Amino acid sequence: MRRFGPVLALIIAGLIGGVGYLYWLTRQRQADQATAVPPALDQSLNSQAKEWAWSQTVGGRTVVEVRAKDFRQVKDPPVIELNGVELKIFHGEEQKFDRVSSAKAHFSIPEGKMVSEGEVDIKLGEVPEGALAGRLMNIHTAGVTFENKTGRADTDQHATFVLDVGDGEADGATYDPQMRELRLKSNVKLNWRGKDPKALPMLIQAGELIYKEAEHKVWLLGWSKFMRDKLTMSGGPSIITIEDGNLRLVETVQATGVDKHPDRTVEFGAEQLQIILADGARIEKITGQTNARLTSISKTGRTQVRSQRLDLSFADEKGTSVLTKALATGASIAESFPLVDPKPENRVLKSDVIELKMKPGGREVATMDTHASGVLDFLPNQVTQRKRHLEAERMNIRYGANNQMEYFRAVKVTTRTDPAAQRPGKPQTTSSENMEAGFDAKGDLARLEQWGNFRYQEGDRQALAQRAVLDQARNLMTLTSDARVWDAAGSTDAESIVINQTNGDTVAQGRVRTVRDPHRAIAERMVTSGNNAKIRYQGKATVWQNDNKLDAETIDIDRAAGTLVAEERVVSMLQDKSKVVTVIRAAHMNYSDKQKVTYYSGDVFLTRPQLTVKSKKLRAYLVEEDAERSATLPDSGLDRAFAEGNVEIVQTNGPRTRQGFGEAADYYVTDGKVILEGGAPQLTETQPGVKPNVTKGRRLTWLANSDKLTVEGADEAPGSSTLRRKKPQPAATANTKK
Repeated sequence: MRRFGPVLALIIAGLIGGVGYLYWLTRQRQADQATAVPPALDQSLNSQAKEWAWSQTVGGRTVVEVRAKDFRQVKDPPVIELNGVELKIFHGEEQKFDRVSSAKAHFSIPEGKMVSEGEVDIKLGEVPEGALAGRLMNIHTAGVTFENKTGRADTDQHATFVLDVGDGEADGATYDPQMRELRLKSNVKLNWRGKDPKALPMLIQAGELIYKEAEHKVWLLGWSKFMRDKLTMSGGPSIITIEDGNLRLVETVQATGVDKHPDRTVEFGAEQLQIILADGARIEKITGQTNARLTSISKTGRTQVRSQRLDLSFADEKGTSVLTKALATGASIAESFPLVDPKPENRVLKSDVIELKMKPGGREVATMDTHASGVLDFLPNQVTQRKRHLEAERMNIRYGANNQMEYFRAVKVTTRTDPAAQRPGKPQTTSSENMEAGFDAKGDLARLEQWGNFRYQEGDRQALAQRAVLDQARNLMTLTSDARVWDAAGSTDAESIVINQTNGDTVAQGRVRTVRDPHRAIAERMVTSGNNAKIRYQGKATVWQNDNKLDAETIDIDRAAGTLVAEERVVSMLQDKSKVVTVIRAAHMNYSDKQKVTYYSGDVFLTRPQLTVKSKKLRAYLVEEDAERSATLPDSGLDRAFAEGNVEIVQTNGPRTRQGFGEAADYYVTDGKVILEGGAPQLTETQPGVKPNVTKGRRLTWLANSDKLTVEGADEAPGSSTLRRKKPQPAATANTKK
């Protein structure tokens, strides 16, 4: 097209010059031959001729040659009529020329215009070697008007033209050689193939076309339309830039486009659209600005992007332009709507910058990234799905088969998850420095991992850790490294904590520390169930409640039943109001809050100030006044202890020591009373320098506070007691029958 301007200007100049020269030559011949008697002429004519020819030479070389079968110069109106006109414009020294043919033309002398009323054919010569592509080869039209002074050519008739890179047609055309401007007036169609004849053509349509040769630009006015293969784009006025015979740039407004294939459709649009083209009119890049939008539709889903600016990149795939990447900038929104059943959640991503990369073939989205802070919403399509809201500084999404989300990555993220419609509950919120998520083949969340200052809250339940992993299938949340969970009832700290999101069951491991009203505890491991009603501490476990403390390898607390069971190396410490501490060691312990009784077994060893009790079993009763309030473990001072099995009681008071033996012993703390019975009870009192006092009987009752001993013996074996004072006194013997 770029060669059409100068060639057409030369054609017009040749036609007009030839006709003007012919007019002058005729007048000169008439003057020279005035003495001759010419043939009779029609009175309406000044002259006429048959097989007329005219040529112009420059430097001995013919540059223009005009021929006509009939030549007539009309007097009124003063015009020159030509029939069977043929104009040749020669190229350089070679015998190559451009040919203009017209069946009939007339030249108006006063107006300086030549009009070809019939059809006009313009055939241009061969393209010189090294010439730029885009050269006009052939033009066919009718009703052409040529202006003598300006060389401007114009027609309102239908025109067709052929280029070395395509062909086209329009209704009406004007060419101004001075401005080097071609105008196609209406219904413009241009098929542009480029240099490669095998390339798919670009069909360009417009209401009006203006080609400015000097600027290498084409203006499409009114409306414009572009079609190549499966791609169609429509818009308002457009500007096309041509380079080396190829369309390089298309700029238009109010544009919409669609690239439609059997298994995918890509739609786009913007208030302002720019298309960068490669050789062969293949689309390389599309840039849309102001209300830019892109929609990719496949059998499995629809992805829609809206932004202030949208850059689309394309690749050549077997001669077809295939979308490879989309970059949305400025208030960007990317929405994904699944078209498979059962439908996963709709996804809405908002960010200032969003980049989409397509899978090979451009059928589905491969990845979606944000290059600025953004928001991602998962909107339920089913009553079993949860609504999720996520905010992050950066996000990366990878898609698997069927346009389903496969992988998600984010940094500096906060989330909110609302309960599913069919399962009302409290919303969950989290925050962390990093997040990764994996999804199953259906697009449902399978695994979620957050790390770096992780925070969690659901109702009054809260948690923190350095890392958290959610196993969606089992609904388990695992917290590791400085993990902590707390609610209104208390808190748990550990190296790792696993929480069942369905029922609240918890497993904590590694330096476990808990504060759970009304107790505190430490252990290597803790397991809770029944909404924290049942708690098990394992591995060097310690539980505190007020001033009382319990150590064991395993401690099981059932808060609903009000029981506590401790196993292995049990050490129980009970403190009364007077701050006296009772320590009980055993292999096993069982406490009932309803009965306020603690059972110990397995080599029990009880110690109090100046008192020790050894036995196989022991029942400890709490002080009734303190025991009235509910407790998780023994929460008051010792009121009474009942020991069984090889009982040994030792009480020291300064240098004096009392040692009792029996099968059973009942010890009352307040009264300091000890009752020994079963297995030949015996009480021995020793002090330095004094012979030991030994008391035996079926039942021995010793009141430590009053230093009184009562012995009950059987008939066949009466009890006996020997008491010795600090000062030498006569021995006293007491015998009692029961």
